[in-house]
Amino acid sequence: MLDVEVVSLGYFPPIGQLHLAFNAPAYDVAMDNIREKYNATINFTGMIYLADAEIAGNCFALDDNADYLFTRWYFTKRRRSALTALIMPGCNGGGGTINRITAHLNILTIYTGDPPPTIIDRAQSPTSISTAYVSLPTFVQAYDNFLLVNNWTSLFLLYNEANAAPLCRGMFMMVSDMISLVPERRQTRRMMTNATDQDVLLQFHDVSRVLLFFGHAANLRKLLITASSMNMTDGQYVYVAFEAFPMPAAYGNLNWQYGDKDDEAARLAFRSLIVIQPSSSSHPPSREARELGVQFQKRSASQYNYSYPLSRQPLSSMLAFYLSVIIFAQILNDSLSDGLDVHNGRMLANQFLDRHFDGDLDPDVYIGAAGNRIPEIVLSQFTGIPTCLTPFRKQFANNTNRLARMSDPDWPFSTPWPPPDEPHCGYRNEKVICKRQQDKDIALNYVIPIACVVLLIVVSLVYGHIIRSRKRLSYSWWFIEPSALVEMTRRLASQAYRHSNLHMESGPDVKRDALSR
Repeated sequence: MLDVEVVSLGYFPPIGQLHLAFNAPAYDVAMDNIREKYNATINFTGMIYLADAEIAGNCFALDDNADYLFTRWYFTKRRRSALTALIMPGCNGGGGTINRITAHLNILTIYTGDPPPTIIDRAQSPTSISTAYVSLPTFVQAYDNFLLVNNWTSLFLLYNEANAAPLCRGMFMMVSDMISLVPERRQTRRMMTNATDQDVLLQFHDVSRVLLFFGHAANLRKLLITASSMNMTDGQYVYVAFEAFPMPAAYGNLNWQYGDKDDEAARLAFRSLIVIQPSSSSHPPSREARELGVQFQKRSASQYNYSYPLSRQPLSSMLAFYLSVIIFAQILNDSLSDGLDVHNGRMLANQFLDRHFDGDLDPDVYIGAAGNRIPEIVLSQFTGIPTCLTPFRKQFANNTNRLARMSDPDWPFSTPWPPPDEPHCGYRNEKVICKRQQDKDIALNYVIPIACVVLLIVVSLVYGHIIRSRKRLSYSWWFIEPSALVEMTRRLASQAYRHSNLHMESGPDVKRDALSR
């Protein structure tokens, strides 16, 4: 029978989400299950927790002293006849030291939360695997695909540090680094400290139409309400946020409905919001997952003297802790059946790669070729009155290079989807071509109508003058000026005189003519 010791590091003061009062119950429940399932071939001695309140009383101190805690136990207390596996719950900001130590000792290491960036480098982490529910590289890939498919190259990145979880800052930096790798893309980064939402939105208006938000959900809602009051939620602007998993206690309530006077304004503003989230977040957890959550909660209270309501339970993370032990036992049992050297940490780590692990829990686990868990990612939006998110694009776990179409985005605006990241005339209508067009528009809209009005006035005046002149003639045609009467009298007198002379000259001839007849 194979003896196995599973070791985990942690700290006990209930600070944050990675203390042992949260994750140890998930490990313990999983250990109970695998001891019962594989008791004929594998002897799991139980979980061994390495904690030291003096040197590792919080997450940062644990990260600084993880190598010391592990090597102190390994070289003084481990059973040399047993197989050793290390499970890291998180707090691995550096992480490189443990990776190097376990690689040198050829010990399988499973990160169940917050894995170090080097986890995907098999040369640096040949014995390390991540089953963490939140995979930042997978989220970053979804951002990249989304920008690419919509041809968005001008981006505004906003990090609001107020009440933001550390994960938000990490995502902000990783997305910024991804954007900077593409020469065609331009980014404006803003870390919001004491600036107002209005100041930030005015800056956003001048440089982009696509805002990537990283921060607490309540601050996102406030920002969108302000944007609505500034007419910046009319379909020309897109706001993108991410949700690692639904946990209001840590990340806020990503919803428009808060039960306050701003609900209706928020509902309309949220139509401009796109949310990047794991596929499992778009629907409630399975019955089996909820039942496990209750077990975790009870064991926290009974064995670790820590009570909390289920509404504050990071169920998705705790399921990742649980599944790490379940999957490890499955890999170990399969390797024994295949006659492999289970004491070889590199070999065991390779058995995880590019593999689906099905089960009753949702979602199933897929470990990629680089050794990190890759969840399915969906792009979702709030549609209509309901407060739930509706997915419209999906990034599959085994094909992260594209977004598959689920449906057309619900974009109830006059601007069609996707809106351009830069308006045709520029962010401030500053492009020369549009200024010329504006001049033409001014001519068409103002100069020409004014000229037409002036022309109509002139025509009206001329026509009025003609009409008035004709009216005067019609009333006074019989009037004759005195001078005209004198001239007419002279002409008549002259004509009468000529006629009289003509009559006198022709008189004798007439008489003679009459006598001859």
